[in-house]
Amino acid sequence: AQRLLQQAEIIVHDRLVPADIIDMGRRDATRVVVGDREPVALLVRLAREGRRVVRLKDGDVTAFGRASEELAALRRAGVVCEVVPGVSAASLGDWSAAAGIDRAA
Repeated sequence: AQRLLQQAEIIVHDRLVPADIIDMGRRDATRVVVGDREPVALLVRLAREGRRVVRLKDGDVTAFGRASEELAALRRAGVVCEVVPGVSAASLGDWSAAAGIDRAA
């Protein structure tokens, strides 16, 4: 994910994505904050312009983030895209158990 952020010309992100994550992108990359319903048209336009774009979503995008809707719309528009998973609360649970950390304590 960090490699892709370093290659991106434009980083399109939700407002709740932590600044530390966004700042992992190229210094000269354009950062664009989007709401839940507006990114697809923007992503399609930028892709058709030949721009290298990374879309950052916050939280569990498969449960709450409408990732499947965005992916379906991008694919219908002929935009080649790749999903790169990040850190989620679910994976942190597995990590803490594996590390022997009792989260109830």
